[in-house]
Formats: sequence, C-alpha cells, structure tokens
Amino acid sequence: MSKREKRFVVFYVVMLLIFFVSRLVNLGSYDSYDGKISHITGTSIPVIYDNGHGYRKSSGTNYYPYIEYYKDNDTINTTQKGWSPAFLDEGQKITVLANKSDDSDVMLLTLFNYWIPVYVIVFFLVFGFIGYRIVVSIDQREYLESQQFEGTNR
Repeated sequence: MSKREKRFVVFYVVMLLIFFVSRLVNLGSYDSYDGKISHITGTSIPVIYDNGHGYRKSSGTNYYPYIEYYKDNDTINTTQKGWSPAFLDEGQKITVLANKSDDSDVMLLTLFNYWIPVYVIVFFLVFGFIGYRIVVSIDQREYLESQQFEGTNR
C-alpha cells in the first residue's frame, strides 16, 4: 500500500469518526421516549424498468413503520415514509427521538434510521470507491512514468 493510499484510508476513517461523533453530539437536541412499532404498512409505487425489449411498467411496494410512543401521558401515533423498516418488527420496542424545538421532527433511534441512514451508506461507498480508484490510478500512472523514464536512461 502506497503512502497516498494510506493517507486516503486514514482520511476516510477520520471522516467516518467525525460523522459518528456529530451524530452522538446531535442526540443532545432530542428528547427520547419509549415506543413501539404498532404496524408496518406499504404503499404501492410504480416501477419502470427496461427488460431489453423496451420499457415496462410494474408496481412495487414501499414499506414503512407506524410508531406509537408516549409523551406527557398521551399516546402519539406517527410515521414518516423516509424511515427504513429494515430489521424492525411489529410490536418491537424502540426509542423515539423528538426534537426539543420542533415536535414534528421525530426519528427512530435504530441502526439504519439514526446512526447509519441508507443515504450515508451510499455516499460513503460511492465516494470511497471513486476516491480510492483515483488514488490507485495516480499511483499506477506515476509508476508507469517512472518505468518509462528508467527505460530511456539505459
């Protein structure tokens, strides 16, 4: 592994650590409540795909959880279509985070809804792959240029 690759990996790990520390610090702006998944429902969504012989329209289902939590002796039911139902089951007890300054800002304290949202996974994978490929291609280009230079001096 070249020095440039090592620096890239260190930079990337530091960026991940900064992201998780920012999520940890951000917890202070939320109140936490005990809740549960009352049910998981789905809505039909149109899907257009190419099967090699033209475009076809099909339908899929987008699932999201409904949650129930208790605040000031009141039961609050809510859902957001952006919540990931990954690894959630009906009746599962969860921690609900409600923003102290905005009651409509509610999040689930779960791995894929708070700590590692899907968009973060995609962002880090895509830019990590692209960045690493750039680093490797620069190293390869410099190696090839150094080999050409050595070949002309012989």
